[in-house]
Amino acid sequence: MTKSTKVLAYSADLVASIVSQYESGVALETIAKDAGKTVPMIRSKLVSEGVYVAKARVSKATGTVPVRKLALAQAIAAKVESETGLESLEKASKSDLEALLAAVTELVGE
Repeated sequence: MTKSTKVLAYSADLVASIVSQYESGVALETIAKDAGKTVPMIRSKLVSEGVYVAKARVSKATGTVPVRKLALAQAIAAKVESETGLESLEKASKSDLEALLAAVTELVGE
């Protein structure tokens, strides 16, 4: 039996090119097309090289960064100065938590 040689998917030159293009602001789709790879492959390589920065997620409805239910529950607990943390609030719907936070904020006067 002969020992097989490992084939590298990315040459050092290709990796340097991918990183350089990404840092210059070139879209992942363009980099992938130029490199003959898929977008997930390019993203994965950039992550492994430690240069990829994920885009901030925004709500399609409002265009703002979404707030997690846990953060809303923690904000309500902080406003009412609860010692227990009000863990059961996390089970409420997000819209109910938002309404409750707005009401508590108005009552507290902030």
